[in-house]
Amino acid sequence: MGFYGFYLWNKKEENLELKSVLRIRELAIKYHLYFLMICLTLSMLLAYIFESYTNADKAYLDAFTTIFSFLATYLEAKKILSAWIYWIVINGVTIVLYLSKDLDVYAGLSFVYFVMSFVGYYRWKQAII
Repeated sequence: MGFYGFYLWNKKEENLELKSVLRIRELAIKYHLYFLMICLTLSMLLAYIFESYTNADKAYLDAFTTIFSFLATYLEAKKILSAWIYWIVINGVTIVLYLSKDLDVYAGLSFVYFVMSFVGYYRWKQAII
């Protein structure tokens, strides 16, 4: 996904060498409702797999953060502003998940990501206006 995002972010308009084709934008709420339905379904399926075939003790939180991280990464690659909202929620849940497993260093790292998500949202929001 990183290579895909790098490609999209560096793609230039034919006539304007320095102007990127990809602009920060927002999607209609109906797309987010579709994303939520699909990702919640996939999260439940993945959680079932985690519960059935692994020793995961927080299968539903693990599955939620995994599936929604894929979505947030895709949206960020497409420069969709609400990707940052997804990241804020994901990083917040991840902090709780890591603290519940006594993984304090990872919780601290997730807190840094949590703060950076707010900064990213703010900067992209300013760039749209």
